[in-house]
Amino acid sequence: MSGRFRPEYERPEDRAEEAAVCKDLEARGLHFEKLPPKDVIDFAVLKEGKVVGFMEVKARKNASDHYPTFMVSMAKFLRMKQILETTGIPTALVVKYSDKTRCLWIGKETPHFVEMGGRYDRGDGEDVEPLVHFKTDLFKDLWEVKQ
Repeated sequence: MSGRFRPEYERPEDRAEEAAVCKDLEARGLHFEKLPPKDVIDFAVLKEGKVVGFMEVKARKNASDHYPTFMVSMAKFLRMKQILETTGIPTALVVKYSDKTRCLWIGKETPHFVEMGGRYDRGDGEDVEPLVHFKTDLFKDLWEVKQ
């Protein structure tokens, strides 16, 4: 371990959005455990005490049809694939947009492409990395956002 620490950019508003998504899903009999920061995925999904999935939650201020793709860091994507391939437990990418909440299950053959990108506005060189893009039409609606 290098002993280097990266700044944490997750804000209280981000955690509140994650909690809101989990609360809506808990009505379906699921329970969520926040994973430690060292794991790049947000939650373990439990049903009757058993881990039945993992979930990465993102919140965006734009509508679900604003961009043709949704992107995540390659590190998150590789972790999602690793979980599936080593345990057989599915991993979902859940995105809460301004108009609805959508979900994509990451499988062995989930179509994607990779480009370099990231944030340039914080002056953090580690914010630019390979990003995995998924076409937004691959996502399924979970529910409409109540206005």
